[in-house]
Amino acid sequence: MTTSRKVSVCIPVHNGERYLRETIESVTRQTAVDLEIIVGDDLSADASLGIAEDCAAEHPQHQWKILKSDIRLGMAGNWNACLQASTGEFIKVMGQDDLLYPGALAAQSEVLSSNPDVVLVVCGCDIISSGGKKIFKRPRTRGSGVYPGNELADDCLRKRANLIGEPVTVMARRSDFISLGGFSSAHRYYIDLEMWLRLLGIGDCAVLDDPQCAFRIHGKSVSSSTQRQDFNQFDDLPGAREHLASLTPAARMIRLAKAGISTRFRSAIYRIYG
Repeated sequence: MTTSRKVSVCIPVHNGERYLRETIESVTRQTAVDLEIIVGDDLSADASLGIAEDCAAEHPQHQWKILKSDIRLGMAGNWNACLQASTGEFIKVMGQDDLLYPGALAAQSEVLSSNPDVVLVVCGCDIISSGGKKIFKRPRTRGSGVYPGNELADDCLRKRANLIGEPVTVMARRSDFISLGGFSSAHRYYIDLEMWLRLLGIGDCAVLDDPQCAFRIHGKSVSSSTQRQDFNQFDDLPGAREHLASLTPAARMIRLAKAGISTRFRSAIYRIYG
């Protein structure tokens, strides 16, 4: 039985055939929401488009939009194309290789429905290997609760890290995404965090610490291929320059060194488990 809460799940895809069916199936198992599934195929050269079309035919109980790009949009362009095509009150963008656990959409949309000052809800997340084995639960600095957005933004800027989470962990209102102009193409690895920081500037953040999804790491993922190259882009994110200016030279060096160690650790995890 559905509720009046309409949720659009946006799955931007480019050559994602390896995991795409598993990803989409995890979305089709969601209940207690009015579900719209949008798959944006960005000129894939593999079977991604056919997989999405097959899944739509197999699950006609849900609303579907399969977007077929005639030109290469790139990551931000594809994310925004999916966002523009959506009609749900609440939006979740997720990777073509990630998973939602049963009840994830209902839990996050309930928080947004009940808390008008909350602009995004972030849930706990399991990090899984390329083969789907759980490696660990994504660590968080904050437990379940509602926090002022500027406090969580400050956490990220202070640690020089995305402490909110990957797109699969986040749900926000479509109206807020649209009013902020959608996702920016200025960053690759930080495309999600750049948006989270802008959202945190207009409202509160709710944290649900229990894992509601899984983020898959593997050698061909965008996160794996761009995190080292784009490391220096962090301080171009909203509010980062101002935060950096408030630090002493020694504090800047310590902050950068700790972030570098964290990035190398993530890269090692990708190599080992991807």
